[in-house]
Amino acid sequence: MNVRRIGSSLIVFVAIFSLGAISAEAVKVSLSGDISAEYRANIGGDTPQAGAAMSIYEWPDQNLTNQTFRMTHIHPMLNIDVSDKTQATLMVCMSDRHMPMVWEANVAYSPYAGGDDFGGNPLTITAGRFFKPLGAYNLNSVMDGNLKTVSRPLAYTDHTDENMELHGGPRPIYMSPHYDTGLMLSGSKWVNNSQDQLWYGVYVVNGIYHNDVTFDPSTGGTEAASRVEMTWEMDHVQPSDNNLNKEIGGRVAYSYGNTFTIGASYLTGKFDPESKLTNSIQIVDLHIPVGAGNFRAEYATNPTEWINKASSGTTAANIYSTGTKHEYTKTGWYAQFDYPLTKKLEAAAMYSHLSGSRTEDLGTYTVNDMSRMALALGYSPEAALKITTEYQLTKYGTYNATTSNVTNYGSKVDDLSRVLIKASLMF
Repeated sequence: MNVRRIGSSLIVFVAIFSLGAISAEAVKVSLSGDISAEYRANIGGDTPQAGAAMSIYEWPDQNLTNQTFRMTHIHPMLNIDVSDKTQATLMVCMSDRHMPMVWEANVAYSPYAGGDDFGGNPLTITAGRFFKPLGAYNLNSVMDGNLKTVSRPLAYTDHTDENMELHGGPRPIYMSPHYDTGLMLSGSKWVNNSQDQLWYGVYVVNGIYHNDVTFDPSTGGTEAASRVEMTWEMDHVQPSDNNLNKEIGGRVAYSYGNTFTIGASYLTGKFDPESKLTNSIQIVDLHIPVGAGNFRAEYATNPTEWINKASSGTTAANIYSTGTKHEYTKTGWYAQFDYPLTKKLEAAAMYSHLSGSRTEDLGTYTVNDMSRMALALGYSPEAALKITTEYQLTKYGTYNATTSNVTNYGSKVDDLSRVLIKASLMF
């Protein structure tokens, strides 16, 4: 855990709050959040379990073998309105499987808030830890109760809860919700005679991913002779950076009345300890209201530089001097439609796809792509309570039945089907 970075975020938060609290009568404090519990049962297919299947659903301290019931997350969020221009936020993720993690600890200052001279709120300065505007889905995924399906798109792995690792195949592009520590400038403006709205934001942050230095598929050993992929610190510790290189990103979105909203996001940074290899993410997102329902879609591409196994030695100098640099690109997309059937019942369907493999990587690939279908019904007996039941089907691409893969995973790989039930309580 990077205590220095976590501590600096909290110090910024407390300092700003203390300054605002000088006028205590103007401060408004509110507490909100959600609690969710989940049940999953495998119906059939490539049952994920350690060492016996091509796909592993990694839950902290355990692997899914048949079915699991557990408390997944508790997300308390403290909002402090210091003034009409300054707000502070503190949000924590707590689970029975990992230490509490600080998601948000920031102060946001909007110097032109409440004025009409600029036709909106043209500037908000956010400092501390915040959720990145990286596509539309990332911000929608903060609260479980906001999600229409239990499943998340294959490209966006669930934070600390479930990471689908496909041995020798594509890995997720980023974990959701995606957050970091830094500085963001954002704003919005009404245009076209106040019928449309433009949103924009840029940010500089630490970068929370790190290179999987210890992973060497060719030996299964503890010391890698390559720099092949980023991995997420998300099981037990607060995510932190592994180098001094900063990550930069931004998003712009345009809402054409109530007809549609389209957005584009970009993110780039160095992900290896030596700050020599670049990872970037580019996303296009779309939202179209359809009557009382909603159609949402995103397309993400993730070009990443990597170095194959060094010809001699496992030191960083040997890897960069004798290894060969390549570019590995993953792409993912999802489409979702949700529609209210009654005041308390809604239906949703999602289809997502993820592709990309390093055929020159250590070892051999298993499949180049995978897809997932999710059909869900959400029932809300009360406004704050939501129970979602879902059928999920994960399909793998063409299996590369090499001798090694057959030995490790069998002569064929079956599609995986499951039933998922999640209860979310908003407060």
